[in-house]
Amino acid sequence: MNNLKKIVITGSADKTLKIFDIASGFKHFGTMKSTDAVFCLETFDDITIAGSGDGSILAYDNNSQECLYG
Repeated sequence: MNNLKKIVITGSADKTLKIFDIASGFKHFGTMKSTDAVFCLETFDDITIAGSGDGSILAYDNNSQECLYG
């Protein structure tokens, strides 16, 4: 997310994580699919780690919105 200074990433029961750009008025930037409802997440630079209801721990690239591991 080098071009985005401030972002918000949400996780929800619909099995998605959504990225919003704060600087552009919370414009939707991308969606990442999970294996189950997302219960927790943490972002480190351009990587987001998320825990889901089925016990999976998934790692995502915020730029491409692809799952890297899980």
